Amino acid sequence: MAELFGKEWLLAHARDSLDGVARVFASVIDSAARGSIQPPNLGLGLTREKFVELLERYFPGAANEAYGAAPGTWGAGCAPLQASEFDDLVALLLEYRADDTEATEWLAYAIASGCMGGDHLYQDMGLPDRQALSSLLKKHFPRLHDKNSGNMKWKKFLYKQLCDRAEVNMCAAPSCQVCRDYHSCFGPEDDSGLGALASTARASAMRRGEPVPGWLIDLPEEYLGETQAPQRYESFEQPDMPRTYKILGYDANGECCYYLHRYALSRVLLDDDDNFYEEESYFEEVKAWRLASGVWLSRNIRAGGAGDCRARSLEPDYSLLPGRPR
Repeated sequence: MAELFGKEWLLAHARDSLDGVARVFASVIDSAARGSIQPPNLGLGLTREKFVELLERYFPGAANEAYGAAPGTWGAGCAPLQASEFDDLVALLLEYRADDTEATEWLAYAIASGCMGGDHLYQDMGLPDRQALSSLLKKHFPRLHDKNSGNMKWKKFLYKQLCDRAEVNMCAAPSCQVCRDYHSCFGPEDDSGLGALASTARASAMRRGEPVPGWLIDLPEEYLGETQAPQRYESFEQPDMPRTYKILGYDANGECCYYLHRYALSRVLLDDDDNFYEEESYFEEVKAWRLASGVWLSRNIRAGGAGDCRARSLEPDYSLLPGRPR
């Protein structure tokens, strides 16, 4: 089942699915569509015309298919709490861009969009590791890349540039070397345990330049050897709720080995021009994989609540369950 603006769906439309820039755009748009990051709109903060132009250049036919099937998918989305910071980040990146091409301009918006998430920047952009992000910045924003001579974490570094420009010193320590929070800014951008999103099968496939099967996305690498690939799927949808559905995957023996359900509530609002648009107010996603032991590994995300689309909690919660979620 193709998901609008999902990474696999975009790469299926890609002019060149191995093009590194196309893969970056697909990853960041996917993060925005899933709600992992909160740029000003689904189009990474670009105008609708610019976003459609991006799609047509890198993913021909995607715009027509998406807006023909779901014209309300653009909307204004949830305005990020850091709206002014988003604009400042875009301006910072554009000042240091290597060239004046539209592709580099769009990358500035993609990177700023990644800063609207809660994890390491490379994770929120859907990149395999920190080095992939560093290489992207080195190629397209080389002077900005080289300014990070101390190898500060990229999101911290970008925000520090904004603080320096505004002549705001948020640090109490006289220098980084004596700061008690040194590890927070300069420590390795690696995670471990069930919640680790950096060491996923998605990362491995991206390194090989291959599209990732949907059932593998978000599965921690340490569990790869304990799962089975679904051989067939069943999909269940609610016609009156197009973003709400359930998918069950079955192994070669006909037993359920993969589970996914997504549930979303939306509300209709008026913009400044008195045009109606749809805004997501609550989102829930549960993914689960059956392990060799028969136990299920579950990954839960819930965002929003009480009618406030900005009251979001997007930290994934991994847990082990005795049976499949229902």
